[in-house]
Amino acid sequence: MKASGNRLQLLALISYILLLLMYALPQSTYGQTDSTIYKIGLILPFQAQVTDEKLDEILNAPDLFTANHIRFEDDAIIALDFYEGLMQSVNEDSDSVRIALHVYDNLATNSATTEVLKKPKLKKMDFMIGSAST
Repeated sequence: MKASGNRLQLLALISYILLLLMYALPQSTYGQTDSTIYKIGLILPFQAQVTDEKLDEILNAPDLFTANHIRFEDDAIIALDFYEGLMQSVNEDSDSVRIALHVYDNLATNSATTEVLKKPKLKKMDFMIGSAST
């Protein structure tokens, strides 16, 4: 999927993952004010440092023409779009399912993903989403 491609495919993927999540959680949580908080780990290639540098380049560009020609990494754009859609879905359904989202950047590399997966905190997650890259 190209970053400039159809965002509808990305939204469909987010909806599918959330649907899977709903079926993975115990049915007793729906419609109840349960104090259970489900821990979800999200591993995506945000490439935070590079993305931050690109944002600085845009903000410090001498003119609009230069700023418009600065491009983000495709993986980072997809990761940010996915994250945005996931957050919208989580916020819309916050009354029926409580979620603590733990977000990790795998920098679009297998070695970074391996390091993220070694974190002891991830062993306590109820559900994991990721890793994804183009």
